[in-house]
Amino acid sequence: MKNVIALVNLHNSGELGVLTKSRPMASTTFLGRYTFIDFALSNLTNSGIDNIGILLKDHSRSIIKHLGSDSTYLKNPKTGFQSIFINEYGLTNPPFNTDIKNIKENDWFLYDKNAKYVIVVPIQFVTKIDFNNVIEEHINSNKLVSVLYRKT
Repeated sequence: MKNVIALVNLHNSGELGVLTKSRPMASTTFLGRYTFIDFALSNLTNSGIDNIGILLKDHSRSIIKHLGSDSTYLKNPKTGFQSIFINEYGLTNPPFNTDIKNIKENDWFLYDKNAKYVIVVPIQFVTKIDFNNVIEEHINSNKLVSVLYRKT
């Protein structure tokens, strides 16, 4: 989808005690095989979204190591884009290390890609989601913001 970009938000991920002491929840393995971020990236890629920014809060080493330097999740690396965004000011000032500040610090991504729609994806969704249906429903609703959730 050319008019959609996605931001995978690692700022509001949960804490899992000693498992997330030195790494973000995103790079923690789920059932010993996949990491939490794999679900978000797979859902985006399978929905045809190739412009993906990852909003990293801290512990960048494990995310960079997991994702590597290639574009595993991009179906078309010539036109797609995947990048890790860090709020450098927030690293030394924890109260200012928020997802909103990270987006503001790296807003060039939003302007450069000139997309009509932005999807913000948390990494806590361990499920299969077709974002094409979500986007279509959002467009048909004529609303400014749509929120995807599940009643528990």
